[in-house]
Amino acid sequence: MAIDTPTPSSTGLADDAPSTDESRLRILVVDDDEDLAHLLAKVLVTRNYEVRTARDSMSAIRAAIEFTPDVALMDIGLPMMNGYELAREIRKILPEGSCRMIALTGFSEEGEKEKARDAGFEEHLLKPVNLATLRKAIERA
Repeated sequence: MAIDTPTPSSTGLADDAPSTDESRLRILVVDDDEDLAHLLAKVLVTRNYEVRTARDSMSAIRAAIEFTPDVALMDIGLPMMNGYELAREIRKILPEGSCRMIALTGFSEEGEKEKARDAGFEEHLLKPVNLATLRKAIERA
């Protein structure tokens, strides 16, 4: 399936993009929806972030070890291990405070934000996410 690459100006991600390699944040996108992960990664690359994707929790753990992300954008409804469990596992692996975790999910039921916070997520954003809101959450890393 062909996916049009959005331009920075059409996504709200154009202004103040980092311009040097040393300022590039490393972002891990974890979502079992391959098309969504791919599209989100393409948008983030247009913002000059270094991006890796993972489709399940085991791949995400391997990527966290090898890639050491500054930010992890994670779906909650993942196969094998849900996003809450995954966040706890990644927190055990990475140095404390080294990775900002953002839940990017369709789960909006009462108590989901508290569950996310208890699991180690700093933010809980609902799909479909406003890209300007996502950018602000990432930039707080």
